[in-house]
Amino acid sequence: MKKMHCVEEHDSLYISDEQQNEVSDNGVELLNSNSCMGTLYTNRQKAIEMAEDKNMLLRFKNDELKDQIQSSRQSLQNVQLFVNELEDLHAAKAEKDQICGKIKARCKEVAKENETLRQRIEDLSHEVSSFLLKRQQTDEDITNLNCVLRTLQQQLKELSFDLEHKEELINQKDSIINQLKDSMSEYITINQGMKEKLKDLEDQLALALVKSEGNFMSMDPDTMLSGENWVSLGEELGLFTDQTIPEQEQKEEEENAETLKEQATLYVSKSMTHSCRRSITRGVCAAVALCFSVLGVVGALTPNLPTDIMNSVHRLIEPCCQVFTTGPPPV
Repeated sequence: MKKMHCVEEHDSLYISDEQQNEVSDNGVELLNSNSCMGTLYTNRQKAIEMAEDKNMLLRFKNDELKDQIQSSRQSLQNVQLFVNELEDLHAAKAEKDQICGKIKARCKEVAKENETLRQRIEDLSHEVSSFLLKRQQTDEDITNLNCVLRTLQQQLKELSFDLEHKEELINQKDSIINQLKDSMSEYITINQGMKEKLKDLEDQLALALVKSEGNFMSMDPDTMLSGENWVSLGEELGLFTDQTIPEQEQKEEEENAETLKEQATLYVSKSMTHSCRRSITRGVCAAVALCFSVLGVVGALTPNLPTDIMNSVHRLIEPCCQVFTTGPPPV
């Protein structure tokens, strides 16, 4: 009834009126047929219940027979399993006998191998003992080497410190060498300039002597006029042998200067630097003193020397002596 009610609600909602009328007619017919079928169904149901009672008895007997058959089959299976187990046992026994034979043979081989291994273990134990002794000695050597290494590292640190100190000294000496090189080059330049100035001074003095036609060693007017035994100022003073310096002497002086420069570069020190400076100063002072002495002698012996020659001499020696005069020295 619930199903029919649901069907009617569904039809009222989703089916049109004409279709609902047709459906209602069909529903009446179906209800009539359904009532007939219900009667038939009750009759059939009663017949089925009677048949089921009979079937229950038959099923009970059938179950008993099935149980007997099942028990018989189980017994047969058990017997078959027992037979199979016996066969398996025979096969296993044969296999076991075969395995036992192999195991016995293997046991003999293992016994031989065991004896060999025992001998090998004894040998290895001796080797291990000797190895341990060697290792102990090696550890001692390593300890000693570590001590030596520490000592060497300490020495290396000290050497590195000494090396740094020596490098500082080398740098200081390099700076001193450079200063000495500069001083030597300055000295060579000054020496060369002094040589050139002295050469010019000698030429001017020789020219002055030629013009004055004088002999500074002898003031005899007859000898001065005759020109015999005329000796130059350079010969009288013993300072100049020639009016011009030969090229070979210049080369020798340059080579000596280069040799002196190389020796000073290789064996320089502070004391050498000061001594070289003192020697340079002495050389310059000696050259200035020589120039003044020459001027004094010339001024004393030749009062009538031209003023322009003396002025030129003064200009030549002025950069070295830094003495300012306006004329020849007094007589």
